[in-house]
Amino acid sequence: MNLDQLFNEGLAKAQANNIPEAIKKFNQVLLLDPSHKSSRVNRAIALGKNQQFEEAAKDYSFLISMEPFHAQHFGDRGVCYHLLGQNEKAMADFDKAISLEPNNGYRYASRAFIRERMKDHKGAVADYDKAIELDPKDAISHNNRGMILERLGKMEDAQKSFKEADELHQPQRSADHEAELKGAEEISVKSKDGKVAIAPKKKKEQKKAAKAPKPNKQEHQLMVPAEEATKAETVTMGYLFSTLKSIVTDPEIRTEFMLFVKSLFVKKK
Repeated sequence: MNLDQLFNEGLAKAQANNIPEAIKKFNQVLLLDPSHKSSRVNRAIALGKNQQFEEAAKDYSFLISMEPFHAQHFGDRGVCYHLLGQNEKAMADFDKAISLEPNNGYRYASRAFIRERMKDHKGAVADYDKAIELDPKDAISHNNRGMILERLGKMEDAQKSFKEADELHQPQRSADHEAELKGAEEISVKSKDGKVAIAPKKKKEQKKAAKAPKPNKQEHQLMVPAEEATKAETVTMGYLFSTLKSIVTDPEIRTEFMLFVKSLFVKKK
């Protein structure tokens, strides 16, 4: 069996969320070729998903030895160190990532997120300020800065940040609502023989479907900063935090990263 086949099998296992088997496949590739970067990256991701943070950090260290100027590897290892309680090492890695990419707002937002978890609220606000300066359309940073300002008792400033975040999210809400309206005039109907047909909705149902969702004033919560992943390198998975071959900072794409890192911060029962 060749390396590409083993690697692709590992990706397939990861896609199916069979993380232990994915790790085994990536192990096989790396046993044959320790410098197989895609397997190293994806094994680190899989180890992180499996909460094996020490082993994941070792993979990122190996990647750093291969690519010492790759900011993402430092950021990813920093997350692992933080989850291991090694915050001094974590901050050193985030600082290094910023030094390599000083004009990438995502780097500051990432450090801000960890600083907030370390109760360094003022440092987190300063980093979110910088992230927003570099990327004014970063709704997540506006939201998170608002959360921290609220905790610091700066309610007026917090509300300004929340307002900015809500306005930046509004276009997506509008697009979602437009899609909802588009389907509001039809409804699926299952007949006695099991066939599904599309029937027009009654006027009352159309009116109900057409109502725009009301904004929830209590919806603000701390969100994980996100960045576009290079999908050819990932385990399908733009939502895994350490898969970039090159750094992309498209402000339109910020959600997939949240799902993975949030899962890391949930303790096993």
